[in-house]
This record gives sequence, C-alpha cells and structure tokens, in this order.
Amino acid sequence: MTKKFKVTQDRIQCIGCGSCAAMCPEVWVMRADGKAGLVGAKEDPELEEIVIDETKIEKAREVEKACPVDAAKIEEVVE
Repeated sequence: MTKKFKVTQDRIQCIGCGSCAAMCPEVWVMRADGKAGLVGAKEDPELEEIVIDETKIEKAREVEKACPVDAAKIEEVVE
C-alpha cells in the first residue's frame, strides 16, 4: 500500500520567497498574489491542503525544512 501525506500551506504566514515552488514545482506553485499555493488545491487566501503519495515526499520534506517561516507542513495520513 502506498503511503499518503497531507501537505498544508499556511498562506497567511507565507512571505512569498518562492523557494518551495523552485525546489518542488510538482507540489508548490506561486499564486497571483505573490504567495505560494499547492498544485491541485482549491485556491484559498489563508490555507491550502492537498494529499500526495510517497513518490513526492522526499522533495516535499526538503521544502518543509527550507521554508524560512515554517508555512509548509507535512503529516502522514493514517488510514
């Protein structure tokens, strides 16, 4: 069974540095307002969430560590 992970982007906390979208463009994208969002998520000015599988988790974890304001969070989905 493939592991799943919930990725959360706190768009209020985001400062728009763009490191997430540069490091992992398959998960993060820069929105028109200059802040990061999540690929495939419903656009929201405060918080966006998606679920990814383990094929994307290594790069996503690097982003979680690199975000200068801790706006990116990842947790394993337990089924």
